Amino acid sequence: MNVLSDLRPIFPAAQYDLVSRNCNHFSELFVTRLGKTFPAWVNRAAKLGNLVRGTTDPLQEEKIRILSQQKRQAEFERKQAEKQQQEQIMKQKQQILKAEPALGTPNLVTIQVNCPNGTKTRRRFLNTDLITEVLAFVQAFDLSLEGKSFYLRANMPRKDYTQTSLSLIDAGMSSQENLFVVVS
Repeated sequence: MNVLSDLRPIFPAAQYDLVSRNCNHFSELFVTRLGKTFPAWVNRAAKLGNLVRGTTDPLQEEKIRILSQQKRQAEFERKQAEKQQQEQIMKQKQQILKAEPALGTPNLVTIQVNCPNGTKTRRRFLNTDLITEVLAFVQAFDLSLEGKSFYLRANMPRKDYTQTSLSLIDAGMSSQENLFVVVS
């Protein structure tokens, strides 16, 4: 019904023309708007008539606009599905992370991580947690790191945390850290 309502002003009865604006043109546009393919042979005689007149198919622009709109819609839907899939993967990765210690727990290290995808995320760890656990946390929030080798870096003073088996305290981290992800 929506498609029919959209097409109504394009095909007023007073503009009917056997060669350039006939019922087959309407049907072709209607079918195209529904996302289906219209057989080329159906309106072949009218198209030949337009050639004899020296005119082109007056609805070609509309057909091109519709196809372009359908492509944009398909691309939007593909991106939405991809985004939902990534969100689902992130959620699954986040669910398997070790629980975040409560605020006020002794020996906390609060880490803000600046990810390559432009996001910043913050989490509390115990100073006995391993750097590996911080890396797992980062991977759960930045899917662009999937399959890549990376490490963490503090800028002031500059320090690279490449020994992943060290605990945070053994690596020299303080109670507040601002770290950057470095893809190697």
